[in-house]
Amino acid sequence: IVGVPQPGKADETCVLCHNCYRRSNHEGHDVAFYHAQAGGCCDCGDPDAWDPRGFCDIHGPNAVGGGDKDGFEEEKVVFAKGCVVAVADWLVGVSQDCDEAFCTEEDEDDCDVVDGSSGSASLDGVLLGGLNPNEVRTDLNAAAAAAYASVDNGHIPMEGDNIVSNILLADAADTNTDTTDTMGKTEAHSSSSESSIEHDTDFHPEMAGSVRQNRPPKLPPRKKTPPSSKKNPSSQALALGEKGRLNNGLFLILHSDDVHSTETITSALHELLGGWPRDTLLSKIVKLVKSSGELVILGTSELIAECGIVTVKCWKDGDRIATQRVGRWMLDKAHILTKRGLSCSIKTRTQLEREQRASAVISWLSVLARSCDTLCHTMAEAIEMKHLVPLLRSDLKLSRKITQGWHALLLTLLAVPNFKMELAKGYCDTYGGVTKEYARGIGISDCSSFTLSVQFLNRQTYVRELASSRQLLSRLTSALLCTLQTALTAAQEKITNRAIVLLGVSQVSPVTKVLNPLHPVLSHRRYSPCISDLKCVLNVAGMARMFASTCLDTWIHCLATGQGMDKQIWRSPNQGHVETEPRGWVGAFNCSISLGSLFERVLAWEDGDESPIDLTKSTSDSGQPLNGLLTCAQITHQVLKGVHLWQQIEILHYTTTTNISSIPAHARCSASLPYSTVHAKHGTYLAQPALPISQMEPWSFHYPLHRFLAVCFREVARRSDEVGSIDSIGANNDGLSAWMENMRNSANAGKVWRVMMEFPIFSLSRAAQIRAELWKRNGPGMKDQVLNYAEPPFCRALRDADLTLLQFATLGLNSMNHDTDRHLPGETGCGNGTAYLINLLLHRFGVFDFAGFGKAPTRDFVGYSREIKEGIYPGEPSCTSIESSDHNLPNTDLSFASAAESIDSNLTHGDSAVSSSDGVPLMVLPWTYSPSRG
Repeated sequence: IVGVPQPGKADETCVLCHNCYRRSNHEGHDVAFYHAQAGGCCDCGDPDAWDPRGFCDIHGPNAVGGGDKDGFEEEKVVFAKGCVVAVADWLVGVSQDCDEAFCTEEDEDDCDVVDGSSGSASLDGVLLGGLNPNEVRTDLNAAAAAAYASVDNGHIPMEGDNIVSNILLADAADTNTDTTDTMGKTEAHSSSSESSIEHDTDFHPEMAGSVRQNRPPKLPPRKKTPPSSKKNPSSQALALGEKGRLNNGLFLILHSDDVHSTETITSALHELLGGWPRDTLLSKIVKLVKSSGELVILGTSELIAECGIVTVKCWKDGDRIATQRVGRWMLDKAHILTKRGLSCSIKTRTQLEREQRASAVISWLSVLARSCDTLCHTMAEAIEMKHLVPLLRSDLKLSRKITQGWHALLLTLLAVPNFKMELAKGYCDTYGGVTKEYARGIGISDCSSFTLSVQFLNRQTYVRELASSRQLLSRLTSALLCTLQTALTAAQEKITNRAIVLLGVSQVSPVTKVLNPLHPVLSHRRYSPCISDLKCVLNVAGMARMFASTCLDTWIHCLATGQGMDKQIWRSPNQGHVETEPRGWVGAFNCSISLGSLFERVLAWEDGDESPIDLTKSTSDSGQPLNGLLTCAQITHQVLKGVHLWQQIEILHYTTTTNISSIPAHARCSASLPYSTVHAKHGTYLAQPALPISQMEPWSFHYPLHRFLAVCFREVARRSDEVGSIDSIGANNDGLSAWMENMRNSANAGKVWRVMMEFPIFSLSRAAQIRAELWKRNGPGMKDQVLNYAEPPFCRALRDADLTLLQFATLGLNSMNHDTDRHLPGETGCGNGTAYLINLLLHRFGVFDFAGFGKAPTRDFVGYSREIKEGIYPGEPSCTSIESSDHNLPNTDLSFASAAESIDSNLTHGDSAVSSSDGVPLMVLPWTYSPSRG
């Protein structure tokens, strides 16, 4: 039972345990009581959580001491502290063993493999902790003599230590030196002798007489070192086999996660176990794995059954060939699991026994910590950073029982403020590595250190200290970016050579990368811990502005990864109804909504707010020292630049087509959009440049970078203008009108505003088509997407942001000077941006012809030809220009196509094309398209 007195608490997460509540004065307070769930601790004594006047008499600076403290002598306290330090040191060793034994398919990709060997060879490097046999080989005799001498001098080795394994490993590496550099004949012979080991039970004479006698006792294990050279797969299999022989056998453990389905795990177990178990039995095994966290899948019995009793006996006797075969068999079995993305580890019996003892020891420590405040404070002082960092780093790889006991112990010790700070520092230092492993599918969020962050990331004192000394904000943002990048995949839309020539770009990557909504990072929301931690930190006073000033580039990069994900394609009448609806849209929308939930938090500050930390010790995410905090106008301009850079690459995917009958009407797209005759009478041009978008063009609901820019615009508009210089944005003018004044003098601003309109209109128009039932062949799931996009509560960060961006982009075009943007005729402020927007909406929504408008280029072809010559907008390609003029096309605004190389002044008028006297088409007029239900 916990109590929550309303006065005095800092936020809704602050609680008092029943004991502290009874020992403190809350007379007259409005108090709520409820049953506490796992994952919290009492906040009594923490001045960031409670008003000190509400502390009990045994916590906080005014504590008078409780009865539990009086019965301890100083000598006993020192003795208890020494015991805890020794136990913590031992637990660090256990956690390192778990880390080294763990293996996943991603680990294989990161390891060097000799001569393209199978990925399972790389698993050895993980299991051995990157141990290089050649480093041990240098003085084998001296190492063995030192081992014997340590015993003679009275050193008693501990159970499970494996220095002899390292010595024998070095011996094997020494005898196999000739295969390390020449992976030809000798290595080929070695691999051939390892084939078909599952059915090889014959006795080999070379295995006999290889028993080593009088081995020295085992000494403490060697620490994990990074690999320094390419690994020999045979040597690594030998090392693993030797490790298992000296530590009472090898076991393959399958670890649970919340990523893979029961069907995936069952299929992997079928292949692993040979297909003999029935599906009902495998389903029970999977349930057992998920409930217990891990399960031993293969052990000594299976090893004997598949490798043969003779091989196993020779392995136990220390024969080198048998040892190598056993190690290779276990690695191959592990590879069956890891190639499917499952998490597994290979451990010895000694390691499993140590883990059981570790679980019992941690439970014992938890009981001691809860027994009285004196032992709790003593244990908090004994567990230092050297213990916390390795244990937190291995958090996702520890067994379920160890993790549960370890987290329970930490929650108990969090009642000590100094320990809470140490834990916060350790959490911050290991954050990047842990989130990277979590993104790769390792571990479960509910059983990870992520559940502890709420205890300190919502406290002002801790967050400011971590931001100042540990670069907390940069670590969180970089971890989010790293997590999202794990889900990047190559986009299917390729940039054509024609588009590259038209845009004047010499070197462009042929494909771009977007987030894959079916990747586990998105489908199982593996980014959620990063989002949750950022929300906690941004709610702390002053941190939002620090984040916007120091992590803006990384944040823009995070949003850019989600641009255009999960693109949809309209199904034409001849394609029929979709048979299976894709489910990737759920992961895509969850990601967009999660990112959108941070938009307003990032900008929840005023330009006059002071920095919460010393700026002299802070740098931006680009590594540059901070001269001061950015204003909202400066941040908006930086985000606008990021949007512009993304748009420059994105428009490379869009190319025009010819207006010929061989191309279906819904697949054609013109280079420019005709204005109506009504527009032309009011002073607009005859056509406008626009992205060439057909009804078949892939599109997306998701443009988080554009939507964050819309929120930035809204925040700039909310701030008042100040009189001052307009030479530097945001220096003395932080309001919208002053910001627009700077933009209107930019040479490329008009192009930026026009392209910026396209993407929100693209999403809005397609959502309208779906509501009008023009996308029935794509399945009813499209309507579910529109509901998430356009209805509360999620519409605020999606559709509403698109509408906001359209409004500001229209204002931007209206503010352009005629001299800086020749595509908008007339004087500044005459509403040309509004005319551009209205015409774009008519075409994108497909109602231009339905409304009965006439096309201005058809009525005034001479003026249309003149405007093309002036470069106001691109001309339409003819049938021959697509094939012959790729390398002679002018680089006009949004240069998608311009095939008008020569114009005859005597051309006659036509609706879609104008021909010369001999009937050969010389110029095509822009056209329109209206989608129909079909």
